[in-house]
Parts: sequence; structure tokens; C-alpha cells
Amino acid sequence: MIRKILIGGFLFLVTAELYLAFTLAHPEFLCETAVSPLRDIYMDCYRNIVQFEPGFAVYDNELTYTLAPGPIPFQTASSPRRSMSIKRA
Repeated sequence: MIRKILIGGFLFLVTAELYLAFTLAHPEFLCETAVSPLRDIYMDCYRNIVQFEPGFAVYDNELTYTLAPGPIPFQTASSPRRSMSIKRA
């Protein structure tokens, strides 16, 4: 009995995670009332903004934070893996 409950709970969690991942990648399948809370989740948890990643930023007294020199790989839930290279003059 306990085993069935554990398996059911696990399947529920996996299904919920797959549903959220799909809806974040394809919001066009949702109505607007469902999009709003998912937009908040996306902006808070899934969206990687390269300027705010601690490993890619350098503090400058005149400019505050700037991108660090060198290659910067990054990926978001809605875009494929990308890389850019920052060069300093």
C-alpha cells in the first residue's frame, strides 16, 4: 500500500514538472489567466539574465557592473545554448 502511494506521488510530481516545463516553453497553448502566474515563475526562476550571473560580471567603479572578459556560455528555457565572447579595449 505504501509503495503504491509513493509511486503515485512520484508520478504526480514528474507529471507536474513536465507540464510546467512544457507550458513555459510553449505558452501559446494556455489562456491568459494561466499565463500570468507562469510568467512570474519564468521571470523569477527560469530566465537567466547574463548580466546578473555572478560568474560573468565584474564591478567597475565608474560603470557599476559590466560583463567579464572572455567567453560566456548561457542558456534560457526559451532559447538554445549560446555563447558570446567579451573583449576589452
